[in-house]
Amino acid sequence: MKIDLKNKVVVVTGAANGIGRVITQQMLKEGAKLAAWDIDGEGLKSLNSELGKDSSEVLFVKCDVSNESDVKQAVELTVKAFGKIDVLVANAGVAHFGKVVDMDSSVWDEVFSVNTKGVFNCVQKVAPIMKENNFGRIIIASSFAAIVPSADSAAYASSKSALISLTRVLSAELGEHNIT
Repeated sequence: MKIDLKNKVVVVTGAANGIGRVITQQMLKEGAKLAAWDIDGEGLKSLNSELGKDSSEVLFVKCDVSNESDVKQAVELTVKAFGKIDVLVANAGVAHFGKVVDMDSSVWDEVFSVNTKGVFNCVQKVAPIMKENNFGRIIIASSFAAIVPSADSAAYASSKSALISLTRVLSAELGEHNIT
């Protein structure tokens, strides 16, 4: 796929590992300036070594998306480094599986805190910047599990299902500002 992201600033949450790492690599290939946010500091160091990019192209920020003050600081650092945010790829997530009747409520809370509240925190802090620039793209990573959940996936599937509704609401709220 070829997308021209030259002069675009892209934030990828959950950038250090898995799908987020691949998204990060691809966005850079497409010419983006990139802010890689992740709670995994060692993973960010590894990604930094792998990419070998200078700080004018990539910013690495240790950030827990479930923590509003972490997200606020990550946004401030990103804007300070690049002057704007054009694209948010809300990818950070956790998955814990187990039967609802056996699940500790702290597991449920953690999954929703990262997967759902984390996206809320990021959008809430990034959207005003996009509105100011009358441009933005928000990509929210849900899951097939939101549509066809499996047994033992109540927390994960429910949190990802909530993101589908959140995406629809954001479309209605932000579309008039050229944010899709």
